[in-house]
Amino acid sequence: MMVRMFWAVVFSGLAAGSASAHPLALADYESDTQRERNATKAAKIAKKCKHKKRGINRCAYALEAMGRLRVYNEDVHAALDRSVRKGAVPEAVQTKGFWALGEVASALPWEDEHRALSALLLEGIARPLSMDAMYYASDALGKSYFQHAHTLEENLEVATGLNRSQAVQVHLLPSAFYVVQSKILSLDVVLELSNRALTKAASKDVDDLKELYQAELTLLTMLDTKRAPLVANFDAKRVAIGDAFANACSGYDHNFRPLSLFTSWYLPKFADVPEFSDLYVQRLAQQTERDQTPERLVSTWATGKVWSSEQARERLRERSRTEQDAQVMRCLFRGGANTFDPLQLAFGIEVSEQGQ
Repeated sequence: MMVRMFWAVVFSGLAAGSASAHPLALADYESDTQRERNATKAAKIAKKCKHKKRGINRCAYALEAMGRLRVYNEDVHAALDRSVRKGAVPEAVQTKGFWALGEVASALPWEDEHRALSALLLEGIARPLSMDAMYYASDALGKSYFQHAHTLEENLEVATGLNRSQAVQVHLLPSAFYVVQSKILSLDVVLELSNRALTKAASKDVDDLKELYQAELTLLTMLDTKRAPLVANFDAKRVAIGDAFANACSGYDHNFRPLSLFTSWYLPKFADVPEFSDLYVQRLAQQTERDQTPERLVSTWATGKVWSSEQARERLRERSRTEQDAQVMRCLFRGGANTFDPLQLAFGIEVSEQGQ
């Protein structure tokens, strides 16, 4: 009888010890004091455990406990820093780290501690991530950032961080990333991003030109995705919209081929909005005179898309008289049997049914 009691006590002790040794058990607490103490214990586990074999799961569970406890202190910050920003981190740890960061940050007011976590998150996404890791990072930013009001400068900081992240990713971005980005981007934000990028690009440094490319991509995408409300309020926003298209066309001035080709390719998307196309068609049409064949080819094709503009038609007529490159000429004669090609439109040629 005594022997059975002895082993019962031993086994119950082992069971209790195993349960308490599991990092996720730290998510349970009975008082605020214990909650803070458990958060520190979980953070220390996440800081010290090795990122290999069983250590990966142990670290991930510790981070999950931190997220559930939603306590912020120096140890928690250091653990999150290690999981989302420093060195080569296993995906299981990284995804749980971004999730925990969002949980901890969403429990904080927009003060120094929250700003520190926001900066940590932006640094964490400034390198290539898996699609799952980027999803949890986007989710963390979305649920923690938008519950507070922000200044233009704060939104610019986040928008710049998202742009830099987008530029270095090698995997498809999750839809959550674009949802968060869209909520941050306003006309004021994309204009200021573009202004700053244009100023930096004057250095002709390749990295600055790449940053300008990303800023112009963001600007044109925002104008495209939010065209309906912008058109509806065109009179009130005419100056800002004009500045936006002027900035987009200013990219031509830097003679950076990727940006020039991208701009010419994207602008025709607005051809069905005369209020918009009138703002850029002159600069676009001017690109058909470029010396470089690729730029001239794409801009000729793009100008043909804006055939409703007299400026576009006039430039196409001129190109048909002077163009020598066969590829560019084919852009002027690409219509099908039942459609007008740009050259026919430029000269106002009507094709009869018999001619078709």
